[in-house]
Amino acid sequence: RNYNSINYDSPKFGGFSVGAAYSTGNSATAGTDVTVSAKPRVMSVAANYQAGKLTAAVGYELHKQFGAAGTRELDDKAFVIAASYKLGKVDIGAAYNEQQYEIGAGSELKKTAWMIGADWSLAGPHSVGANYTQADSTKGSGLAPAAINASTVPFNAAGGTGADLFQI
Repeated sequence: RNYNSINYDSPKFGGFSVGAAYSTGNSATAGTDVTVSAKPRVMSVAANYQAGKLTAAVGYELHKQFGAAGTRELDDKAFVIAASYKLGKVDIGAAYNEQQYEIGAGSELKKTAWMIGADWSLAGPHSVGANYTQADSTKGSGLAPAAINASTVPFNAAGGTGADLFQI
């Protein structure tokens, strides 16, 4: 959750629900980096569907006017779509996400990833899960590595910043 945010979670209508959030000026909040712009904002919206064996969601988030004070204020955005389906005692699911970071005038980085997984319910509260995740190499016109909102996005024009993850 963001400091000083306004949030809305709708009731369910036929399995559908919506959530939205808007942050007010985060830079005035204690603990926020004083080097960010004077009016950074975070806006997000998500739509969810849950009925029977199917669950699905889509979401979008925008970080508006983030960046060093006194320089061009930068925007970052992210998109995610996910779904799962229950087959007896097994839930199978997949997700895709895409993130874009503005790092300067005419420069941006883009990172995408997807995953597929399954969760098998055993006796009681126990289960066994497995998934595979693939993150593509960062693409774009930025410098390597780029500091984005206190985190680092690895970038190498030759590639090699992707990853594969197998998890049980």
